[in-house]
Amino acid sequence: MIKLIGIIIVGHGEFAKGLISSVDVIAGEQKYLQGVEFRLDHSTEDLENNIKKKIETMKECSGLLFLTDIVGGTPFKTCVLLSQDIKNSKVLSGVNLSILLEAIMQKNTKDIEALKENIIKIGKEGIVSFDLKEMK
Repeated sequence: MIKLIGIIIVGHGEFAKGLISSVDVIAGEQKYLQGVEFRLDHSTEDLENNIKKKIETMKECSGLLFLTDIVGGTPFKTCVLLSQDIKNSKVLSGVNLSILLEAIMQKNTKDIEALKENIIKIGKEGIVSFDLKEMK
């Protein structure tokens, strides 16, 4: 059976839109990649309803990965709450472009647990400090 994992990015402001725009430039438009914005004029109920609409577009997927901006924020807490009723779903926080690109490249080759573990590893390894002075 082919693995088909959907990804929903949820964050404050236009966080999701920015990440998806970058992915489009680097890797092309992606099927089963959706974003949800949590703006100043949105209530928590608005956010929940918008996420539910995106979940509905992922019915063909065998798993669902929620990627959020910060732990403990409203987008994170809402995804955690909604994921409880979704088989084969995971919620990760602290997403950045490197993590998202890795998730996209591997989302149809690994089960959701292996995908989760791998992108956490990539995320930790992807934060580096560079100092040209140290290279001399």
